[in-house]
Amino acid sequence: MARAAGVSIATVSYVLNNGPKPVHPDTRARVLERMRDLNYRPNAVARGLARRRTDAIGVLFGMIEPQIVTNPYAATVLEGILLAASDLGRNVTLLTRPWTGAESCAGACGDRSTDGLLLVAPRMGSDMLPALSALGMPLVVVSGRGTDYGVTSVDIDNRAGAALAAQHLLDLGHRRIAHLLGDAALPPVAKRLEGFRETMAAAGATPPEELILPGRYSVQSGYDRAARLLHSSRPPTAVFAGNDVIALGVLQAASEAGVPVPARLSVVGFDDVPQAALTHPPLTTIRQPLRDIGHLATRMLVRIIEGMGEAPAHIEVPPELILRGTTGPPAA
Repeated sequence: MARAAGVSIATVSYVLNNGPKPVHPDTRARVLERMRDLNYRPNAVARGLARRRTDAIGVLFGMIEPQIVTNPYAATVLEGILLAASDLGRNVTLLTRPWTGAESCAGACGDRSTDGLLLVAPRMGSDMLPALSALGMPLVVVSGRGTDYGVTSVDIDNRAGAALAAQHLLDLGHRRIAHLLGDAALPPVAKRLEGFRETMAAAGATPPEELILPGRYSVQSGYDRAARLLHSSRPPTAVFAGNDVIALGVLQAASEAGVPVPARLSVVGFDDVPQAALTHPPLTTIRQPLRDIGHLATRMLVRIIEGMGEAPAHIEVPPELILRGTTGPPAA
């Protein structure tokens, strides 16, 4: 390419990268004309290696599953990431190799094929966060706390969200309220349980342990636990589901058991995924601005990549109670 244009390799590089040294307009025009004549396309990988930048950010989920792109939580976070990356002129690489441990996986994440990494929902007890933070690459955690490892993180205020849900049900007159937890290995679960317990205790309505049920973030898990509760001798009058997916299972179980919602059972979810507004009746839930969180985390990561990041911080986004049709006063 340089030979065809009659210039040095460095001059071609300056034209392609718009610097760092100026190129005379006539010379620039000649180089661009030769590129068109030769149908020349610069090698993006080679350019990235030369600049030590790829203009790509990596996204790694704490748990990779085949349904990751259709999971309402993951899909909405990804939407925010993709929107921000597009605005900032960055590509996004979704890392799908299952994490089996720092020794076998950390190196692949830090191989400089991306300029930085978004770690989404790392599981408690996993060595993902300490291993990735030790690489020294730009890193932001979503739905987790990274400041213990010197890493910036973004999350919803999970405790405040659970408190909003519990207080709403208490204000309606409910006292026998069940809480269906999500996956215990995920950090938000404990925070939501704390907010629920604290709010219930402050109202003098501490729930019995049989109404606090561990499980998973899945429709089936919500269905199974709700069916068990609704067929018990003293069913709850309300359920606070650990997320909207669990709540979908609760609504299905109530429908099959002939328990009308909200006349005999009130249900509150968490997240406000798109499906929440489409249930029958529409789901009352705690809005977690997942798209905004993904967008914010991406912008923060790019600032760190560009050397503009400040000291590591943990940012908590406030939740919002979204009132729809699945909550009402308990039956007389």
